[in-house]
Amino acid sequence: MEVSLAPSYESPGAVGNLMTWIATVSDTAPGTIWYRFRARDPFGEFKLVRDFSPNPLVDFAAIDHEGVYEMEVTARNLETGESSSSVGSFEFLPRTISEPTVNATAHPLVALFSLPACPEGSAMAVTYRTGTEPAVTTPAKACDGARTMNFLLAGLRSETEYAAQAILLSETGQPYGNAVAFATGMVPDLQVPPSVQATALPTANPVLLTSDGSATDLSGRQIWFNPNPLGNITRTEAGGYFWGYVQDPVADPSYQILRKVDLLGQTILETNAARVNEQLVALGKRPITSFHHEVRPIGGGRVMTLGAVEQILEDVQGAGPVNVLGDMIIVLDQEMNVLWTWDAFDWLDVSKAAVLNEICTPTAGGCPPFYKTPTANDWTHANSLQLTPDGGLLISVRHLDWLVKVDFADGQGDGHVLWRLGKDGDFQLDGVEPSAWFSHQHDGNAEMADPSRIIVFDNGNTRVAQSGPVNSRGQVWKLDESTMAAKPVVNADLGVYALAVGSAQALANGNYHFHAGYVFNGPRRSAYTLEVNRAGVPVYSWQADRLIYRTFRLPDLYHAE
Repeated sequence: MEVSLAPSYESPGAVGNLMTWIATVSDTAPGTIWYRFRARDPFGEFKLVRDFSPNPLVDFAAIDHEGVYEMEVTARNLETGESSSSVGSFEFLPRTISEPTVNATAHPLVALFSLPACPEGSAMAVTYRTGTEPAVTTPAKACDGARTMNFLLAGLRSETEYAAQAILLSETGQPYGNAVAFATGMVPDLQVPPSVQATALPTANPVLLTSDGSATDLSGRQIWFNPNPLGNITRTEAGGYFWGYVQDPVADPSYQILRKVDLLGQTILETNAARVNEQLVALGKRPITSFHHEVRPIGGGRVMTLGAVEQILEDVQGAGPVNVLGDMIIVLDQEMNVLWTWDAFDWLDVSKAAVLNEICTPTAGGCPPFYKTPTANDWTHANSLQLTPDGGLLISVRHLDWLVKVDFADGQGDGHVLWRLGKDGDFQLDGVEPSAWFSHQHDGNAEMADPSRIIVFDNGNTRVAQSGPVNSRGQVWKLDESTMAAKPVVNADLGVYALAVGSAQALANGNYHFHAGYVFNGPRRSAYTLEVNRAGVPVYSWQADRLIYRTFRLPDLYHAE
């Protein structure tokens, strides 16, 4: 077999312009072909863009500098094992050679600021603003003294005038070159604008990003959207990157995708469950059916994710053979190689069924794809992961009403359970009634400033099942691991009940952000995002008439939550 690679338009193009590489295989042998793409900048090594998958196309754009970039494709016939590789090159030309300039990009709410080379050894950033509003500053980039500098400006409103100025950070923010005025065009409304209630708009974390790929300012005006389909954006990464996953409930694992995209929606890194399964099986691990609920970077180029594990068990959680869905934590390196795993079937008691005995059907909301039976017991239904400040991994196990901390130790841990927080777990309540326990929770995470404080969105499904209608709560728990005591120090009634989904986050001003993402308002489904102070009193709310899995409050689109 032979594989060839061609660009969607002839070289050269301009820095910042998206193009598409197209792989074509001439192969007389029958079989399924998978393609892997790796890119190389003019002075670097080949780095993975997309691991082996059925997709023969990949988008690419040079953002930082001009030069000749290379793309390598490797095609593999899964049946015969035969493979072939090819390399294509494409030149990206500078946007300017003398004066700073701002150009439109393929994204209507992202502009490209370009200017001549800056002195080698220096670092540069760009600051921009509209009117008298606070300025936004991009991440810094190193100057090499030879190539032009290029920055994506994001978080822009449509039909608005801005001014941008480059600064040399190595010279205490000295302006470099001229300031450039530019204006954005009109962008059709993609969604119904949210409604906002607040006595005064908060100043901390002024960008609200939704998991379905839209960003607004706190007054509800749209400032960004993701043009690259992701089922959910699950986390952000510093520099203007977004992690998430795509599920197809009726497709095989090669179409269950984990992806990182940039501000233009360009795929930066991608793999799929089938490719990860090749590695898991080789390591003697159970395979997964898909990725779900969480993809999160943890430093050192690594990322962790949740995968669904499907097991047929005999006389467990029911009579005879029963299909049980559990969860696996998978840690991957920057080339999407499996580094470490944790499997709920190995570490949790599978005879302890889901608290509310949830059952999955193939297209039910929140259920991952599964393949062995028409229905399955939705045993754990984990929904968030966090690398804690002391090096453990905290996993929210929704259907067991627990937050579980496991031994990770920078990938050297054996995965044993350190503790379980929640009803019938390892902590005793300190001076509060059992009704204080969260249930069917989302997004449990330790505060970075005080790891003994655990923030969580308490959906409250078990309380509803036992006591009737109640509201969801935003909670902060104080843990004493020496006495194994726990008490809620913030227990905010959020005024609505979210049947499913949600998020929780500490804000820079000391307040907390909670998201109730699936609320029934008569015939409508609505999402509510609220900021509460440390007394649990709401000071800001944002409402949209659609289901939203998770929301984030960000300083801007360049910094992580």
